[in-house]
Amino acid sequence: MNMKKSMRWLIAIVVAPVVLFLLLVVLLYCPPVQNWAVKQVATYVSNHTGMQVSIDRVNLSYPLDLQLDGLKMIKANDSIPTQKDTVADIHRLVASIGLLPLLDKRVEVNELTFTGLKANTTNFIGDLRIKGNLQRLHIVSHAVNLVGDSVRVNKAEVEGGWIDVALGDTVPEDPHKQKPLWRINIDKLNLAKTDFRLHMPGDTMIVRAQFGDAKARGAELLLHDNIYKVADIDWHGGAFNYDQPFVKRAAAGFDAAHIAMTEVNLGIDSFLYAAPKISLRVRAGNFKERSGLVVRDLRCPFRMDATSIQLPSLYLLMPNSELTASLRMDMNAFDDAHPGTLNAHMDGYVSKTDLQPLLTSIPRNIYQAMPGGRLTIQGTLAGNLRSASFRQLRLAMPGYFDLTGTGWVADMMAKNKALRSDLRLKGVAQNLGFVQKLLPASIRKTIALPRAVAVDGDIHVRKNLYSGSMSLAQGGGKIRVKGAFNPSNSLYRLEADATNFPIQRFLPHMGLSPFTGSVRMQGHGTDFMNPQSSTNLSLRIRRFSYGKYVLDGLNGDISKHGEQLSAHIKSVNKMLGGDFTYKGKVSQKLVDGHLRGWLSRVDLHALGGMQERYVVSTWTDMDVRSDMKANHHVQGVVRKFKVLQEGYKRSALLAAGDFNVKADIRNNKMLAHLNGNLTEANLKALGLIDKQYIVAAGADLELRSDLKKSFAVNGHIGDLAVDDVRKNGRVALVRGSFNLDLTKKGNKMDGSINGLFPQVDFYQLGIIDKPLSSKFAVNADFGMEGSDNMRLNGKLADLQVNDGKRSYAPGDVYLDLTSMRDSVHVALDGGDFHLNTAFNGSVDQMAKTGNKLVKTLREQIHNRRIDQPAIIRLLPIGHFTLRSGRGNLFSNILEKDGYAFSLADINISSSPHEGVNGKVRIDSLVYNDIHLDSVRVNLTSVDGQLNYDAAVLNKADNTYPYHGHLRGVLYEHGLQTHATILDNKGQTGFDLALQAAMVGRGIRLSITSPQAILGYKAFTANDSNYIYIARDRRLSANLRLMASDGAGMTITTEDEDTTSLQNVTISMNQFELGSLFKVLPFSPNMSGVLNGDYHIIQTRSDLSISSDMTINKLVYENCPMGNVGTQFVYMPKGDGSHYVDAIITKDGEGVGSLSGTYRAEGRGELDATLDMNHFPLSYINGFVPDQIVGLEGVGEGSLTLKGPLKNLDINGEVYLDSTYLVSAPYGIRMRFADDPVTIRNSHIEFENFEMFASNGSPLDISGSLDFSSLDNMRLDARMQAKNFQVINARKNPRSEVYGNAFVDFAGQVSGPLNNLNLVGKLDVLGTTDMTYIVRDGTLATDTELNDLVKFTNFKDSTVDVVKRPDITGFSMSMLVNVDEQAHLMCSLNADNSNYLAFTGGGDLRLEYNPTNGVRLRGRYTLNDGKMKYSLPVIPLRTFNIQDGSYVEFTGDPMKPTLSIVATEDVRTTVSNGNEGRIVDFKCGVSLTKQFPKPGVEFIISAPEDQEMQNTLNTKSVEERSKLAVTMLASGMYLDGSNSTSANTAMGGALASFLQTQVNAITGKALNSMGLDLSANMESAADVNGTLHTDYTFKFSKRLWDNRLRIIIGGRVSTGSQFAEENGAYFDNFSLEYRLNQKETKYLKLYYEREAYDWLEGNLSEYGAGFMWRRKLGSFRDIFHFKNDSPIVAPKAEAPHKDSLINFVNEKR
Repeated sequence: MNMKKSMRWLIAIVVAPVVLFLLLVVLLYCPPVQNWAVKQVATYVSNHTGMQVSIDRVNLSYPLDLQLDGLKMIKANDSIPTQKDTVADIHRLVASIGLLPLLDKRVEVNELTFTGLKANTTNFIGDLRIKGNLQRLHIVSHAVNLVGDSVRVNKAEVEGGWIDVALGDTVPEDPHKQKPLWRINIDKLNLAKTDFRLHMPGDTMIVRAQFGDAKARGAELLLHDNIYKVADIDWHGGAFNYDQPFVKRAAAGFDAAHIAMTEVNLGIDSFLYAAPKISLRVRAGNFKERSGLVVRDLRCPFRMDATSIQLPSLYLLMPNSELTASLRMDMNAFDDAHPGTLNAHMDGYVSKTDLQPLLTSIPRNIYQAMPGGRLTIQGTLAGNLRSASFRQLRLAMPGYFDLTGTGWVADMMAKNKALRSDLRLKGVAQNLGFVQKLLPASIRKTIALPRAVAVDGDIHVRKNLYSGSMSLAQGGGKIRVKGAFNPSNSLYRLEADATNFPIQRFLPHMGLSPFTGSVRMQGHGTDFMNPQSSTNLSLRIRRFSYGKYVLDGLNGDISKHGEQLSAHIKSVNKMLGGDFTYKGKVSQKLVDGHLRGWLSRVDLHALGGMQERYVVSTWTDMDVRSDMKANHHVQGVVRKFKVLQEGYKRSALLAAGDFNVKADIRNNKMLAHLNGNLTEANLKALGLIDKQYIVAAGADLELRSDLKKSFAVNGHIGDLAVDDVRKNGRVALVRGSFNLDLTKKGNKMDGSINGLFPQVDFYQLGIIDKPLSSKFAVNADFGMEGSDNMRLNGKLADLQVNDGKRSYAPGDVYLDLTSMRDSVHVALDGGDFHLNTAFNGSVDQMAKTGNKLVKTLREQIHNRRIDQPAIIRLLPIGHFTLRSGRGNLFSNILEKDGYAFSLADINISSSPHEGVNGKVRIDSLVYNDIHLDSVRVNLTSVDGQLNYDAAVLNKADNTYPYHGHLRGVLYEHGLQTHATILDNKGQTGFDLALQAAMVGRGIRLSITSPQAILGYKAFTANDSNYIYIARDRRLSANLRLMASDGAGMTITTEDEDTTSLQNVTISMNQFELGSLFKVLPFSPNMSGVLNGDYHIIQTRSDLSISSDMTINKLVYENCPMGNVGTQFVYMPKGDGSHYVDAIITKDGEGVGSLSGTYRAEGRGELDATLDMNHFPLSYINGFVPDQIVGLEGVGEGSLTLKGPLKNLDINGEVYLDSTYLVSAPYGIRMRFADDPVTIRNSHIEFENFEMFASNGSPLDISGSLDFSSLDNMRLDARMQAKNFQVINARKNPRSEVYGNAFVDFAGQVSGPLNNLNLVGKLDVLGTTDMTYIVRDGTLATDTELNDLVKFTNFKDSTVDVVKRPDITGFSMSMLVNVDEQAHLMCSLNADNSNYLAFTGGGDLRLEYNPTNGVRLRGRYTLNDGKMKYSLPVIPLRTFNIQDGSYVEFTGDPMKPTLSIVATEDVRTTVSNGNEGRIVDFKCGVSLTKQFPKPGVEFIISAPEDQEMQNTLNTKSVEERSKLAVTMLASGMYLDGSNSTSANTAMGGALASFLQTQVNAITGKALNSMGLDLSANMESAADVNGTLHTDYTFKFSKRLWDNRLRIIIGGRVSTGSQFAEENGAYFDNFSLEYRLNQKETKYLKLYYEREAYDWLEGNLSEYGAGFMWRRKLGSFRDIFHFKNDSPIVAPKAEAPHKDSLINFVNEKR
């Protein structure tokens, strides 16, 4: 029972607590109990936390899950007691609370879930403030004791919302304030879509992390100790921001103060923060930063404490970069006092694209220049600011560079210690082009960084010593530099050695070459001019060039100690060589020394001073002194100065001389003196002029100057010699000596020159183009001040002039020129030349007046009104007077230029009141082929109009025997003029009066004379005829000229056609060209009858032309061309081009046509076809000068013409039908082959083209003529012929050459047509038999007296003017071989009475070029020959040229060396006392030396008479020469030694003969005056056998226009008997009077004493009579009286020469 009872109590005791617990639990689920419990909890929390806690609603669910809605926790503000802060505001809190701890009065929360949590800790946790707004916070923990100081969270989940943590300001710690003792452990933390923010005090820094999905494990937060630990963190997605709000944001790139990361993925292990220590390990990380920085993988441990930072192993991976590194750095590594250390090691590579966000602060050009390749970084760095070392620090980028450096640097930042360092650098810079781009533009143009540069060097820096060495290698060359410098005493040392080092690749634009050489330099002081500095420099250049400057062998040594400088340059350089020294003082204030030595070689060409290779050498001994400011002194000698021109084989001297020089500059004033001799100077080679002039002179000159605007030069130039070097030697140009005195002060200059010039050759100087030299003395003063005042006064005294033919002394020439502000006066007098002119106003004013006159005249023409009074008012006051004859210097100079006159008289005055008035008279004006006997011009101004009257009056013997007059007036609206031409008979050949008036907006031309005479034919013009030319190019015309026979010309326009500017028709009907061209001056020799129409229509855009012209019986320059017609059409197509059609006809048959199109735009394009149908090739003959060659035959073919007119592309073929190349003067007639001539691309192609000689032998031609460019046509042809009969002609009146000539020829001609070059070989064959007629030459008989006696006809005003032919570019080199059997004859006159005939041969070289003319070299040997010739004092003789004679040519073909013996067989009687015998003599001449002044020796021998030969051998050479001359002149052997009578006879005969010869010579010279003088000699024997000789002469003169002729004759006889019978000297006389114009009928009165007749003695005859002369073709013509015609001598062919000599001779 007790047992049971006890059991019940036991059960009750056990069950009661359970029941009570269950009951309590049940009660807790009841709302009243829950409210009571919540209040208890709130009270408990409030009491233990000091915060006010309130709950809106409570709900407890099983087992003990508490849900609180509207939970708020409020805490009093620590700073403001009246203010409360909300710590928490929770929408709903669900807590799993432990039940049992409540029984122990403890609240333990196992799990909390916050929804809508807003929190603000304010100062709840020390200075830390946390704010947040989370959507959900779930915390799982086992027994979180709210009262305790630790919390362990097993799991925490945060989702949505944000957390803001702010650190409080740093304030002194309150020792009485209780520190938070919370310890928070979080086993696992999950963050999703949560934003975390951290604010540093004062918002100086804000950190923000946006977690997309993050997990943290093993977190421990010891808030009391500020220790924070996290085992590991995994962050996937989200963003991270770091901002320093008070730092300005960067414009671009990575901003360390404002970091914004996205796509953050981060794994961190072992995070520990225990202030001040931080340690962590980044397991993996990748992110993107808004700047563009992308990190794909980041791994590294990180440790930092108060003393150091460590990154023992860093791995960084970016898109194009990968880097591993380790770093340890003490925090005080950069302290100045006691710095710690820094150790770093790197290995990896980076790229520019990855680092671009970090490089935005780098200038854009630098960034763009940086290469984009991988940059390898390797090496170790250790140390601090005091001392740092780096080991194997390598920077490399494939293809760019690979450099490694090792060394150390100490005391970099120490203030009291000097820098110390040892550095070594080695590597290769393969491509540093990116560095090149970073250099400044000015440097970039000069410096380049070549590829593959190897660097190896070291640098050592100590307290007072900088030293090192560096080696560079590139392109097979290297250089090593060693040096040292002590900054404490400025001692330095430098050594450099280079071998083929390619400096040119570092300085590519300077023209450098690889350098081989050495430099040694040592001294102290970097200021070279400082007196305390000293240096020793040694330079050795073994091989180096700068541009074209080759510096090989240039060596020098310079030594300076204090102010003493010693320099020795010893160079074997071919450009600059020498051995010279300088010794003296050099400082900033003084240079005082001595320069001495040889400049053995200064190559001006190599130095760039000359294009030619000029080399200078000299020796000098010179004192030099200067204070480096304003005082300078130079004095010394220059000896053996030479300038050479080096060639490939030899050198030529250009300049040489010896000089003494002294110059002083003191206080900006210079005094210099030059004395010496210039022995030779080549002015062309020195670049002064373009001619090869050589100058030599002595000089003694003094120069004074203030080095500003004043100077004075005075002294003497003596023995001046100027020569021209030519192929045959030097030509003297100038010789003279003169004194010069010249002073200039400001803008005023005065001077004088006086001296003597014994020779000045103006022709050879090139001043004029005709021979002219002079000698004179000059004495002149000159001055100038400003631009208006100028004077020149002086004279050329003792002037003598030589023109190559004669010398004359025109007298002194005086010049007086004065120009002032208000007047200009010039007076020039010399001989019969007088020039005087004076005008009011200065030279400048005269120029302005001239410009104003031109401007006014243009304006008046524009206004169509000539206001002559207005023009006259602008005229200056002055006059121009010139009177000149032919006997002065100036007329002679003009004569050399082709101008000649006998008298020029010009007198013109100008005045603003009277206008222009004057007279011009020129007599016998000659220019080229134009000869005007008299020119007269009168100018008068009357009533504001200018009247002019010009006349050309030619005499009857002029080639243009006409009188021309031109009269007119320049009036208000235009010009009236009247032109008349009269022939020598007074008949009018041309008469036309015209008026040109400005009407409307154009000019109206009209014929005002009632009748117009054109070519002796009268034409009547229609009334109101006109041709109107408008300013807009519109043309209107109505002009009709008609003759009585129907001939005429009309010019009309269709004025109704308003669409055309010009619609003109020109019609010609039976217009005789011959009579018109005959009267028109200097027109071509052309005749024919012209008929046809010419129609033009010109619109603003198109031109149409059509014509149909015919010239019947056309003769052009004596070349008959038949009836020639042309038809031409030029019409627009509509597309901008024009139709072109043209036809040329002969005798009505078409012989040529052109059809196609032409486009005028641009250069003009023609596309046409030219067809030839039996086209007469003789048409071109009239255009060949003198018709020396011509063509016969016709041509057929078709050619296409395309392209611009100046560059046509011509293709086609031309067939030659029976075509010959002929030359009547030279007897040439060659037939062209019938093969076609091909023209392809404007090239005439000759493919074995043949021309056949008279004997049928061909001349083969191969090559082409390129005429594609008409301005540069080129010929390239090869020619070959065998036994070619080049000449086959009989003699005719035009013959220059006749006979037969056979040659072999092979040659080539090539080059532009204006510079052809002919090379070949010509063999003259032995079958040649040719005669050449010398019509005008040195051997012609009509010129035999030219150099003996000259007579001047003072009534004849004609002057012979020779114009030198223009130089052409043709050149030739020909080998000429003449066969010994070739027979040549030179006829010395037309009737062949004087000639040279010979056979012979030789090898000659014939050359020609424009510079040297014709050159001939070789020997021509004469085998046999005859010469029939009459010498000036020897009658006509026939000489036999002896075998072995020769002519040798050495260059000038007119100056051969002669060795010719020519003799004549003379049979005559030799008297010995009273007996005589017949002896056969050989008498002649021996020619030696050089032509034209040969050595002439007359020779005589008697080879068949030994006695006579012995007699001759006893005589001297002079005596034999006298005998030879006597025998040649008289035909007798007259030896004065035989007898007195013979001697007397010889003397008398010679005297009378010479007198007769002189008369004959005089007669020939007086032919030009109408005088005839002739002589004759006749020897005979009387019945007694006595020999006598009669010499007769005849003198005649024509008077009264050749109607009356007076003839006087005489006789002189030799021999004693006849000498005594000589009576009156004039014993023959006659008068002849011509009765008619045809010279056929005469009256004659005469007295004649005939020669002695041996039967009847002397005969005399007197008489008067009537003479009738008639030329008979046959005997019956004597009875034909109606055709009585004068006897006309054949007209002699005029020689063909380009000179006025022929013109004058023809006139005479």
